[in-house]
Amino acid sequence: MHSQRHFSTKSASNRFGVALPLKASLCALAMVLVKTESATAGEQVTFETPPVQPSAFKVRRAAAKGITLEPTPGMTLSGILSIPGGDGPHPTIILLPESIEARHSYVAWAEYLTANGFVTLIVESLVSRGETHLRDDLPMNLLEDVQGALSFLTALDEVDQHRIGLLGIGMSGWFVQRSLDVNFTRGAHDISFYAGVVVYPHCNPDMELNAPILVLAGGDDTRISLAACRALIDLNKPSEPRTRLKVYPQATHFFDNTAYAKTPELRDEGWVEPGWFAQNHYDPEARADAEREVLDFLRSVGASD
Repeated sequence: MHSQRHFSTKSASNRFGVALPLKASLCALAMVLVKTESATAGEQVTFETPPVQPSAFKVRRAAAKGITLEPTPGMTLSGILSIPGGDGPHPTIILLPESIEARHSYVAWAEYLTANGFVTLIVESLVSRGETHLRDDLPMNLLEDVQGALSFLTALDEVDQHRIGLLGIGMSGWFVQRSLDVNFTRGAHDISFYAGVVVYPHCNPDMELNAPILVLAGGDDTRISLAACRALIDLNKPSEPRTRLKVYPQATHFFDNTAYAKTPELRDEGWVEPGWFAQNHYDPEARADAEREVLDFLRSVGASD
């Protein structure tokens, strides 16, 4: 397996991933290092995804024509790795992208988790492929990306191999569910994830999971089905009692994303109006509570496992 770790010195970012001037960059970097006790701040890494096996249907069609299909070679992905200070190994969270537009939100989640003792790896599935949004390339297989990230992380001494979890936002939340699916074929040394967190996801109500999941959603979110999320929880809670759904009654889609703040002072530097801006709103109270919920959930799941 090929992997590479190197620290990027080209620029630093604020907590939402916005490029800062050099002087501000150095100050921001120093603040991050102090806060996380010498944690790595945005270390660029690369890793390989596993080969993609052809589907059984394609294998049968090819065999009928006397053709033997070979696996599609994997690809090199980039990622952003952060490691907390203190003695390891540490619990670890893989963060999956939904769009370049929302990247600063993933950076904020990663920074929050790393500051609280978690190794984090943002998988740059979109950046690595030159895409901007999952909906622009629906065949993109984040399941393979996750397996590549898992193989990379299990080789690191700082990572607790028994406590690697997933966090997905929006469309990427489906890939978190699928990665926890009891029927999903495991790769990466047959290691399973210990937990999953999904924020306003598209829930699969019929998917049986092999690990607890936390679903965070807004009661005024018109882009998802709360009924499907409730059905997912009801199906899996008997086998995984810590599985739960937290609904913020007044919150909409993107409630954790400052790009949707209607107050300009809360937006990031260089703000550009995102899609579906008028209908959705940043909710700082819901965001703060969601942070606490995620941290309590991930810690409680790992405490007795």
